[in-house]
Amino acid sequence: MRLVSYATKDGGSHLGVLTEHGVVEWSAAARELSLPREIFASMPSWLEAGAPRLVDTSKLPAASLAGARPLSDLRLLPPVPRPGKIVAIGLNYRDHSIESGAAAPPKSPIIFAKFTTSIAGPEDAIVIPLGNPNVDYEAELAVVIGRRGKAIPAAHAFEYVAGYMPLNVLSHRSPPYDMR
Repeated sequence: MRLVSYATKDGGSHLGVLTEHGVVEWSAAARELSLPREIFASMPSWLEAGAPRLVDTSKLPAASLAGARPLSDLRLLPPVPRPGKIVAIGLNYRDHSIESGAAAPPKSPIIFAKFTTSIAGPEDAIVIPLGNPNVDYEAELAVVIGRRGKAIPAAHAFEYVAGYMPLNVLSHRSPPYDMR
């Protein structure tokens, strides 16, 4: 299932499912499937809903598919607007550690946070501060956690994953790290 958060020309924000017919508004499809519309109104409400959010998109009603909008008519928003937390892992593979000046990857993960205000949609402008020649980008795999948990055993970790998405991360690169 490929979900998108999008804005319409009237400025409304919606959650949709991307199909071969275009983008189907989830809350309208939910009504036709006799599901609670509020779960499908936005990505945050969909993530909070847990198990009831899982729907077989191949069973979308014909009326919903007929109302699908072309992706070109919509402005895509960040997939998860204003996530609760963004946790990142730094220097998480050997080549990147070496290119950053480290002799070897760190012995334990370098964990840091990113601000939720740093999220942008795929067509949004990215403002780079004047005089900052050290901006770099990396393609990353983002894991979207779909429910709250603590001290989760490794065998149950994937029960908390709602999905995955590509993520383009821009960072200020300082001179090589001292990993001693």
